[in-house]
Amino acid sequence: MFRKLLTGLILIVLSGWASAQPTPQFVSLSVELDGSVYATWNMPSGSFDGFRLFYRPTGSMGAYNSVDFPATEEEGYLPVSDGMTTGYEAFLITFNSSGVSGDSNRLRTIMLLVSNGGTGTGIARLDWNSMKLGGGEFYVVYRSENGIDFTRVGETTQLFYYDTVNALCDPVTMYYRVVYETGIYYAASSISSGIFEDDNLPEDPVLSYVTIVDGKAEVHWAHSPTPDVSGYVIGVKEGPNFNDHATTGYTDFFTDDLTALPTYHDPCNEVVTYVMRAIDQCGNSSSGAVNYLRPHNTILISGDTETLCDRKASLSWNSYKNMMPPVSTYIIMRSFNGGLPVEVGSVPSGTATTYTFIDDELLEPGGSYTYYVRGVNADNTLSSESCRLELFPDPEQLAAFALDNLTVLNNERIDLYLSGSPASLIAEIEVLRSSEGPASLQPLVRTGWGAGSSLILPEPAAEVTGSSYYYRVVALDPCGFELASSAVMRSIFLELTDMGSGNIRLNWNAIEGWPDGPVAYKVYRFDNGQPAAGFPQQVSPSVLFFNDYASGAEAGRVTYYVEAVRSDDAVSRSNEVLLPGEADIRMPNAFRAGGLSPEFKPLVRNIEPGFYSMLIYNRWGQLVFETSDYTAGWDGSFNGQEAAAGIYAVIVRYRDFNGTDYVRKGFVMLFR
Repeated sequence: MFRKLLTGLILIVLSGWASAQPTPQFVSLSVELDGSVYATWNMPSGSFDGFRLFYRPTGSMGAYNSVDFPATEEEGYLPVSDGMTTGYEAFLITFNSSGVSGDSNRLRTIMLLVSNGGTGTGIARLDWNSMKLGGGEFYVVYRSENGIDFTRVGETTQLFYYDTVNALCDPVTMYYRVVYETGIYYAASSISSGIFEDDNLPEDPVLSYVTIVDGKAEVHWAHSPTPDVSGYVIGVKEGPNFNDHATTGYTDFFTDDLTALPTYHDPCNEVVTYVMRAIDQCGNSSSGAVNYLRPHNTILISGDTETLCDRKASLSWNSYKNMMPPVSTYIIMRSFNGGLPVEVGSVPSGTATTYTFIDDELLEPGGSYTYYVRGVNADNTLSSESCRLELFPDPEQLAAFALDNLTVLNNERIDLYLSGSPASLIAEIEVLRSSEGPASLQPLVRTGWGAGSSLILPEPAAEVTGSSYYYRVVALDPCGFELASSAVMRSIFLELTDMGSGNIRLNWNAIEGWPDGPVAYKVYRFDNGQPAAGFPQQVSPSVLFFNDYASGAEAGRVTYYVEAVRSDDAVSRSNEVLLPGEADIRMPNAFRAGGLSPEFKPLVRNIEPGFYSMLIYNRWGQLVFETSDYTAGWDGSFNGQEAAAGIYAVIVRYRDFNGTDYVRKGFVMLFR
């Protein structure tokens, strides 16, 4: 019984001594190039005589071997030489003459296994064990072609790594080593090797855009990320297939000027579609999956001026595909006679395969116009330009076009005499007319020209007994564009005033628009429809009046008209006037302010100019207009503002040459 108690006390004392020894911290186990294993540890605080390192092959169930180190050492070698092929596990204790410490943490040498990581021979897979339980270490991967000189190729916190072999075009034995690094400590794995050859397909480049510069296509791309890419193969579309066209070095653009090759396509004559793939130093080609599925094409512009009668440019072009971000807008540029290009319009991109544009500019005949289209992406970082398209508008010009003459016919209408050649160019004419002056001309009518070189156009809307009229005629081509415009010509309006006692006063305006003017005016008089004796009377072209002393002339039976005479004997006749028997006023029943008849003005005959008044009232009895000038009219305004459309009452007072006063009442409709 006593011996048992004594033995227990001895164990308790020895255990106390053992626990009093400082426990070391095992830091690393590193496999050296000669197969030895190098260990490092931290120096613990406390007093002890030395370190004892226990080791055995990893996974072994046998007893540990041990080796002692002085208390001053923090590193040492395991007495083994097969560390490259055999893994070892180990731990440390401290000791003195009285006892030993507890065990340190356990470490294992890092044993590396290299295998083939791909379907070919171009990828190495590295696997290894963790040096300490729990893992979480940081590892650096090294590679060597001779097993001695190693180059860093990567890093990881995993227990595996894939290394892609590049630029090794023949089978080569590759050596690998993994190193655990933490602070100043270092632990290398065993070296493992495998035979590898670069048969890896490089990654595709990415096409950025295709554009045209000086008539040649330029292809731009982002490099393949594969490090041993040495060049690129450019392909072009031929029907449904893509054929290799050119090979480049390591660059990011290509100018397609290889016009002698059978695979060359002129981007100014057809749409050219490009693809590309990468080539590495061993001749491996990328799959092309990126660009062959998303090829890029040039923009082909076409156009003409003939479609719009050589007066405007009509353009069309194809869509640009697969720019990233996509093309959002097509900008149309134009230059004239070699000048700087200017933007003349834009067309938003959509899903259409072709786009069209008509330039609003009326092209100058004989000029040189250059157009091109630029497709721009949404963030304005990339663009593609078409070739330059030169257009030379050369519309056939009219040799002649003129309003040769006009004349009043039968006191009913004005006939316009026109000529133009060649007649085949003239599709229509547009007549402009005004009773106020050349600055107030307004479109009156458009009508076809016909096949002849001359045309007589009746104009029945003119009130020939109330006013003269200004005319201009415009020749139009089949597209509605102006070919030529005539000079402005004015008709003759004749007025008669019975001055009494057989004195008849005739006044008229000058004919306008004849290039050389008239050589004379002739005054015609008819009595009961028969030419009067002594007529016609000729007056100078500078004289615009005539006094006829017609004593005994019967009212209502004497008429007059005037003809302007040209040097080529052409004439322009005025309206006919009748020697009235009494004063007369004619009141229009409607007018449109600002229209062809812009004001309301009664037509008066044989009244005393100083004895005339006109009053106009609205429906509420307000006086909106008054005048004592028989030549003045109402323009449809009231107090400086537009009067409302509707019916207005009119009262006109006047006196004839015999001193008799009259009152005329009526209504007029104002239109807007």
